[in-house]
Amino acid sequence: MSETSKRGIWGVLGIFVIGGIVGLVAAGGIASGVKYTSSNDFCVSCHYAQWPAADYRELGHFTNASGVRASCGDCHFDHDPWWQTLWQKTRFGTTHIIAHWQGSLATREEYEARRLELAERVWDHLEANDSSWCQNCHSWEATSLEAQDERARGAHQRGIDRGLTCITCHKGVGHGMEPPS
Repeated sequence: MSETSKRGIWGVLGIFVIGGIVGLVAAGGIASGVKYTSSNDFCVSCHYAQWPAADYRELGHFTNASGVRASCGDCHFDHDPWWQTLWQKTRFGTTHIIAHWQGSLATREEYEARRLELAERVWDHLEANDSSWCQNCHSWEATSLEAQDERARGAHQRGIDRGLTCITCHKGVGHGMEPPS
């Protein structure tokens, strides 16, 4: 084998090794970025997120008997497949940035005036996607109807029998925003 051929093989091998290292560093950076931007600390760093965060801290996804705390990211985007997570985070983040630049929700009064509209968007998404965000943590396979009190057990069984999705009955569970009667 000629010296030129050996250098060519080592050059190609070097490109693959360097590409692999760069790919691993990029993947790690993206994973770290997704984890950080899904944290409550990041989500409430915008002043208008303080209002829904205050509601969330008063409800069961923040403090509960099981000691499991759902984060903003647990409830506000799908976790699988990974590309859908990135797409949703990009789309929602862009929407939030544009709203911030436009001055939307700059005051508590503006937030309260649009709160139902914003909640309805989330509820519509969850209805259309079989409450996929809820299922990031909750699953029927892991649910013991027998361990629930009689009222909850009956309501859940009726929901299963009717093919309802979580949000059909549990609107307002995350931020206390109930649909109008």
